[in-house]
Amino acid sequence: MALRLILLSLILMAVSAHATQQLTHPQLRQYTLRDGLSQMQVMCLFQDSHGYIWVGTKAGLNRFDGDKITSYTEKDGLNNAFINGIFEDYSGTIWVITPNGLSSFDGLKFSNYPIPHLYFQAVPTPDGKIWCLGTTPSKNGIFGCLENGHYTSLIENYPELSPITHAGIGYLKQNKSLIICTGTKIFGFSDAKLRQLMVCSRNAASLRLEKQDSSLIFYEWDQSNNLKVHELNEGKIIQSAQITNCQLIGRNYTHYNQALINLGVRSQVFLLKPGTFEIKDFPDKYLNACLVDRDNHLWLGTEEGLFQCFSGEFETYKREYLPMIWSIVEDHQKNIWFASYNFGLTKLDGQSIKNYSADSLRKIGEMFYYQPQVDQRGVIYFPNNKGILYYDGKSFGRIIDSLCTATYYDSDRKLLFGSFYNHLQVYDLNHHLVRRIDRNDGLTVRGHLSSYGKDRDGNLWIGGGNGLVKYNWETGKIMNYTRSNGRLPSDGVVSIYTIPNGDTWFGGLQGLLWYDQKNDSIRKIQNEEITETVNLVSSIDSTWLVFSQPMGIYLMDLKKFKKEGKVDLTLFNERNGFGGLEPGQNGAMKDSKGNIWMTTGTEVVKLDPKALDFHKDSVNIRVNALNGKLLTYHQKEIELPPNDRTAVVQFGTICFNRPKSALYSWKTEGSDRGWSPWQKEDYAVLTNLPDGKSLLQVKTKIQGLPHSETMVSIPVVVSLAIWKQEWFFPALFGLVSIMVILALSLLLRARAQMIQISKKAKMFQLQAILSQMNPHFIFNVMASLQSMILSANIQKANEYLVKMSNLVRGFLEASSSSGFSRSKELKQSELPLKKELDILDNFIQFQQLIYPDRFDYELFVDPSINPDKLTLPPMLIQPFVENSIKHGLLQKDGKGNLKVRIYYSEEQTLTIEIEDNGIGMKKAEELMQHSHLLYTSRGKELTLKRIKLLNEMGYTIHFEIQSTNQGTKITLKILDHVE
Repeated sequence: MALRLILLSLILMAVSAHATQQLTHPQLRQYTLRDGLSQMQVMCLFQDSHGYIWVGTKAGLNRFDGDKITSYTEKDGLNNAFINGIFEDYSGTIWVITPNGLSSFDGLKFSNYPIPHLYFQAVPTPDGKIWCLGTTPSKNGIFGCLENGHYTSLIENYPELSPITHAGIGYLKQNKSLIICTGTKIFGFSDAKLRQLMVCSRNAASLRLEKQDSSLIFYEWDQSNNLKVHELNEGKIIQSAQITNCQLIGRNYTHYNQALINLGVRSQVFLLKPGTFEIKDFPDKYLNACLVDRDNHLWLGTEEGLFQCFSGEFETYKREYLPMIWSIVEDHQKNIWFASYNFGLTKLDGQSIKNYSADSLRKIGEMFYYQPQVDQRGVIYFPNNKGILYYDGKSFGRIIDSLCTATYYDSDRKLLFGSFYNHLQVYDLNHHLVRRIDRNDGLTVRGHLSSYGKDRDGNLWIGGGNGLVKYNWETGKIMNYTRSNGRLPSDGVVSIYTIPNGDTWFGGLQGLLWYDQKNDSIRKIQNEEITETVNLVSSIDSTWLVFSQPMGIYLMDLKKFKKEGKVDLTLFNERNGFGGLEPGQNGAMKDSKGNIWMTTGTEVVKLDPKALDFHKDSVNIRVNALNGKLLTYHQKEIELPPNDRTAVVQFGTICFNRPKSALYSWKTEGSDRGWSPWQKEDYAVLTNLPDGKSLLQVKTKIQGLPHSETMVSIPVVVSLAIWKQEWFFPALFGLVSIMVILALSLLLRARAQMIQISKKAKMFQLQAILSQMNPHFIFNVMASLQSMILSANIQKANEYLVKMSNLVRGFLEASSSSGFSRSKELKQSELPLKKELDILDNFIQFQQLIYPDRFDYELFVDPSINPDKLTLPPMLIQPFVENSIKHGLLQKDGKGNLKVRIYYSEEQTLTIEIEDNGIGMKKAEELMQHSHLLYTSRGKELTLKRIKLLNEMGYTIHFEIQSTNQGTKITLKILDHVE
């Protein structure tokens, strides 16, 4: 009883309620000077055809690509930094309106055009003109045209345009017509003629260009801030919508999303969507401009900088009301309870919040942990450092005094599970212990288990920092999954969720896991974006899985994963609406409305699935600079300096929903290297580019944005001198090689011809020498014959004559075989050894007839030699034999000996030896000097010349003489001479 009184007093000490609209942060992201904005007062906004958002301030122009703001001021060439308006012409050039006139920016430089008026609007036309409409401080009208850099005022020709109270001007390409709004009237202007289209009911009409070349929208306010929306189409103005008392009535607006500031309430935006109307209130903002971009993001230009409005899928609760929340639960009355680790409990009833402080609950619960539960009666259970605290709608109580890290209520069995150190305890509705599950039951996962879930088969899953447990209540069977036993691809599990289709998912310490029921295994999602701890996991029906990574929340397309096995991820973080930092462990709770509540390291965040929009991720890529020099917006190709084949090309991504940095890949068309690996660096180094045009292709993608990959192509022009061409040096080398080969060929041919000519000459010399030898031989024979005739030995002379005729015929045949012709080779002029020996034998026999009994003759031919196949130069042996007989043996007293030996010596050398035992060469020369003959013997001289010529023509003949007064030995060696 005393405990109940204490608890009641604690409840009465609870903090009073707070209005719910004060609990959440505005769904905005602010950009200021810290982000690169030139100045905080944003006066105008514009989005160009590339996707850039241009921000005009009172101190400069700013270009925003979704990641980086680049600012431009007078230092960059602007004629004035106070920007009143921004637009784009048909060539892609950006124009800004300043108090000093117009400035154009082509992406590289500014060009300025002074116009002597302070307030005006401008619009381009396809012919390159810029038409201006405005008013002076005295309400006098301004109307004129800027063409080729020269401004011409035309207001004097059209007095019906004055006065102008609220200037608006647009252009309809389909009608080739300007549309002019003076604040009280609307005119059409074409072919220098002005035609009135409409008279406004109030002097406050304004003109907005919804889409260039399409249609124009007029907004007309009345005294009560009611709005009429008019559309000009095909030359007619019709009312397309009416907003009265902040309600859309009348005809529905059917065009693109449009946003306009409520002129009566400068902190309010009217957002018109096809068929719907929405009011956006920003009570602490003063709005100067608003813009709906191509992805339907709402942007606000305020006195406090630029703001991006998120669509509302995430609500971020202020930490001052919900500090350090570790777990969330919904009771049966649809109240949301928040359990803080250090600051007690807080209840949100939809209208107000109520806090139960840590001090008021200290005796029964203080530091709250994970997965509070509600049983079928509506009793709420909160695990904490002092056990399990419960609240029955009237008072608080405690089940057990022991640290409990997580609870789970099994509605089928009406049992409450609690996780304690190294074991689980199970309680019934009366809070009686009905079962303890520990090591004795097979529970091997140690420490505190901190997450619960139940699969389609009724099995209970319990996860902890060092493992996972599957438990069957009926059988008591426990299956332990750990990294050590090979059943868990993670060190532990911190979150468990079974989606409506029955699949069970796990948040692992090293990634996202799921239960493969067919194979009874835990599998890991293999994806480069999911590598860190998944602290929480939940789902939106069976279509989207919701899970965390430290940088934010991912949504995974479950249908695509189920059907194709493809992991399609969408990431939300502080850059696109998810305001918390580092989602909390086991901190997701799905309420009865389908909202998913999530704890983080900073604030509580609620996801409203009905507000999700997955189509705000358009991505553009543009090549920005070449070798550090900016490129113009309308540049269609990039040209390198002459003879330059290397370039550093910089590119950039334009996207306003980029939870992560952009990645890039590039290649040059025709390159065998293919696409480069994905990189964070926003540049490519191109080398060895070929002469002419090469197509550079660059891709970009943003992790966390599925289907965000896009590509741009731009030609790169290289102009190389002829000697810089890739083909030049190979061609030059080839040409030189051909010339060298040709020259060598000609040289070799000439050399061959010279060799042939020399060979011919030598052959003629040989023939000449042989022809000289023949008379010499014949003279010697005739001399011998003459001696026979003088001795009147007729019979002997006749015999000698017959022998001589045979010998002369042999000599003549040998001489004929050595004759030269074009078809003959040197080898072909040789005589077979047998023929040579026959001539030699005839000659010796003839000499023996003439000089009987003067010498004996001995011939030896190596048996390994075939005389019919072995060939020799003709008349090579005979001259030496003749000299041996005539100058050696015949001069000797007594009978002499002549030996001829033919054999192979070492290394296939043909050796011919002619040996006699005559008087020797020295004595023979002495006798020659005292001879009475009328001629000089030239047989030896001619033979030596012949051997020299043969050696020059390719033979290798060594000639050696050994002579004494006892005789002479002549050795001829013909090297490498084989049959």
